[in-house]
Amino acid sequence: MIKYNYTILCPIKLILEDEKMLVNYRKLWVILAEREISKVKFRADVGISAVTLTKLNKNELVALSVLVRICHVLKCDIGDIMEVVPEE
Repeated sequence: MIKYNYTILCPIKLILEDEKMLVNYRKLWVILAEREISKVKFRADVGISAVTLTKLNKNELVALSVLVRICHVLKCDIGDIMEVVPEE
């Protein structure tokens, strides 16, 4: 049986057995641009704070509940708004 050791090193880095992973919300910004939704309207519709929006802009980790609310408002799946990628 494989055991995984998950450790948060800093707000944007997740270690999974010595492999650094980063989150990227580029897909979210593409969706907003395609739908012509401003970040101000997006923030109000989802009900997130300015701090959370800043974290999304900086590709930092945010709460799963925030990601679920975003998916609900945009009527999409979590994979449509973000991805987890290995650090280069």
